[in-house]
Amino acid sequence: PNTPTFTPTYSPTFTFTPTLTQSDTMTATKTVTATGTQTVTATLTYTVTYTRTDTPTLTATCTYTDSPTSTGTPSITPTLPPYPYMLEITAYNSAGERVKLIANSLITRQMTGALIVANGSDGSVFNPKAGPLAVRLPGVNTPGQAGGAYSDFIWDGTADNGQEISPGLYYIKLTTVDTYGHTTTIIKEVSVFRPEGTVKLSIYNSAGELVRVIESPDLPSGSAGLKVDDVSKIGNPGDNVTISYGGASPIVWDGRDSGGLTVGSGVYELVLESVNESGFKTTVTKSITLLRQKNTGAFTGEKVYPNPYIIGGISSPLPQAVWSASAAGTMEIKIYNIRGELVKSLHAPLSDGFAGWDLRTGSGSPVSSGLYIFVMWAKTDDGEVMEKTVKFAVINRFDTTNNRLN
Repeated sequence: PNTPTFTPTYSPTFTFTPTLTQSDTMTATKTVTATGTQTVTATLTYTVTYTRTDTPTLTATCTYTDSPTSTGTPSITPTLPPYPYMLEITAYNSAGERVKLIANSLITRQMTGALIVANGSDGSVFNPKAGPLAVRLPGVNTPGQAGGAYSDFIWDGTADNGQEISPGLYYIKLTTVDTYGHTTTIIKEVSVFRPEGTVKLSIYNSAGELVRVIESPDLPSGSAGLKVDDVSKIGNPGDNVTISYGGASPIVWDGRDSGGLTVGSGVYELVLESVNESGFKTTVTKSITLLRQKNTGAFTGEKVYPNPYIIGGISSPLPQAVWSASAAGTMEIKIYNIRGELVKSLHAPLSDGFAGWDLRTGSGSPVSSGLYIFVMWAKTDDGEVMEKTVKFAVINRFDTTNNRLN
C-alpha cells in the first residue's frame, strides 16, 4: 500500500517599504539692546529634517510536497525459459570425418529417442534423389516447430560445401546440452545410396579382412542372388572369377586385392548388397575357394656384373643388374650397404631386363669400397610379386686411406 507524506516547505520573502518622516523645528532668538528702551525682536528660523525608516515585511509561502512511500513484501516467481536445451545434429562418414551440420537449434525438452525417416518411411537407407531425410524427435518442439507431437530436422544429402555426398555408410550424431552443461548423445546409422551405384560386392579373406570392393551400376531385375563357381583358379593371365547376381552384366573379379596384388589360395567370402530405387536393401553371401596357379615367376637369371667391380683395374663399364622377365610389369631394386643402410633405389620396366648403377648414392656422393646387397622386387601386370637378393662387391685399389671412390 502507498502512504502519502506531506512535507511543508517555507519560502520567506522580504519586502522593504520606505517611510519618510518630516520634522519642523522653530527657534526663537531674543535680542536685547541696552538703550534704555527695551526692544524685543523675534526671529523665526525654519529647519526641515528628513528621517528615512525602512520597515521589512516577512511573507511566508507554505508549499506541500506529496512523497508517497511504498511498503510491501515482494513475491518472486522464477520462470524457466521455454527452450532450455540446445540441440546439434551432425552427419559423419565412415572415416569419422564431419560431412554436414544438419541442425543447431533450441528445443523444449531433453530428447528420449530419435527416428530416421528416409524417403517418406522409417528406415536407415537413404536415397537423396528420391527425397530428403528427416531426423525426427518425438515430443520435442523448437521455436519454428511449436505445439506439435514431434520436430523434424531435414538433410538433403549434401555436404557442408553443397556437393552431393557419395554412397556409403554415414553416422548421424545428435547431441543436447542443458542449462547446467549436461550432455546427451544419440548416434544413428544411415546407408546412403544412389540409383547409379546400388550394387556393391565386398570380398573378405578367411581372416575377415576386406580384400576388394567392386561396384556395379546394373540393378538386379528380380531378387538378387549369387551364382559363382565354388572353386575358381587365379594367377595366370585370363583367370577370373565371374559372379552373376541377376543384373544386366555379371561382376568379374581378376583375383587381385585393392592394392593390385594377386591374392593367395584360400577360402573367400563374397557379400553382395543391392538397393533398388524404392530403397529396399538386399544382402546375399557366398563362400568360394580360390586356387592360385603355380607359375614360372616374374623373372629369372638375376645377377649383377662385373662382380666384383674393381676400380683401378682393367677398364670396364659401370655395373648392371640383369634378369630375364617372364611377363610385363615393373622392377624396383634397392641397394643396401653391409650396415643395412639404403644407398640407392633403381627402377626399370620388368621387360627391359637390366638396370645400371653409377656407383653413387641417392644424394650423388661416390660410394665406398665394400659389400652391397641388391634387393630385386618385381610386380607383373597380372599382380604377381617376386623378390630376390644378389650380393655385389666394390674394390678400389687406389683408395687405401679413406676407402672412398674418387
